[in-house]
Amino acid sequence: VYDAGRLANPVLAASAGFTDRAGDVNRYDLGLTQNFLDLLLLPSHTRLAQADFERTQLQAGAAVLDLDARVRAAWVRLVAARQVERLRRTIAEAAATSAELAQRYYDAGNIAILDLELEQAQSAQAVAALAAAQQDRATARAELGQLLGLPASRDDWQVRDGLAPVPTADEDEAWLLDLAGRSRLDLAAKQHEVTAQEDALGVAHRTRYLGQLDLGVQAERDTDGAHLAGPSAALELPLFNQGDGRLLRVQAQLERSRAELDTLALQIGHGVRAAHTRLVTSRALAARYRDVTVPLQQRIVEHTQQRVNGMLAGPFELIRARQQAYDADQQYIEAVRDYWIARNELERAVGARLLLPG
Repeated sequence: VYDAGRLANPVLAASAGFTDRAGDVNRYDLGLTQNFLDLLLLPSHTRLAQADFERTQLQAGAAVLDLDARVRAAWVRLVAARQVERLRRTIAEAAATSAELAQRYYDAGNIAILDLELEQAQSAQAVAALAAAQQDRATARAELGQLLGLPASRDDWQVRDGLAPVPTADEDEAWLLDLAGRSRLDLAAKQHEVTAQEDALGVAHRTRYLGQLDLGVQAERDTDGAHLAGPSAALELPLFNQGDGRLLRVQAQLERSRAELDTLALQIGHGVRAAHTRLVTSRALAARYRDVTVPLQQRIVEHTQQRVNGMLAGPFELIRARQQAYDADQQYIEAVRDYWIARNELERAVGARLLLPG
């Protein structure tokens, strides 16, 4: 913008001619010229540069919002990964207890070798699942730390425990599509680009027959000692090139930008619809785990405990029921995680933060 609002520097030309004939004096020429076409096009250049500057600002804002969305998604994954790791550690401890108890029963001759190996296999599987959960937590932490710009050697930061529960409703899809059309900064940047190139095409049409136009002054001292001074002008004649190539190039850039604008608007629309569908589906799944699966597993543990107290079931059944309840808890955590990631992706698709319904 600064450069576009200023004229090109004038050109100073000088020449000297040295005579070899006695009695004559040397000849000196001085000329100062300025491209007058730059002056004529100065308002247009400034206007186009300002439009490009505004487009660049919108692109920078869109990049910041994109980084914000990626940070929030990484934060959700890390919080959920820590919860899952704690659950997996509890499950592994329970499975180890069950395997140890089975070993005692087998040593006492109360269970068969198959029952013992089943318990040992479940314990080994629980340990493997814990290792996988630890790996997921480490990966999620590294991803978030990288997005935050923290060095790998820094390990003194933590995130809070627990994700917020899912809301009971979500936004209307039609409202989201309208909001995306008004909020997406990259869409606004592309619209600025199209508008600026339409302006540039108009300038190209108006100046297609204008070539280089230099105005200036010239002074010389002739060989007889006389001094001459006066204006000078140089005009490019559009005989072989009437600016058709430049005009076609600007027009092609405009057509490409219009096509990119249409493509981006299409992508945004489909992206909002897909993100909204994922949001609704993940909310329904999380609600089902919360309202049906988790309470049902908790009741199964309670009933199994009663059967164990009445000596109608063994301790292995109770341990297995608790492990299944922990599995349901993990599935609920993962469903909540998927909901908040889906909501974050929806905000990213819309280009704006969304208040929770209600």
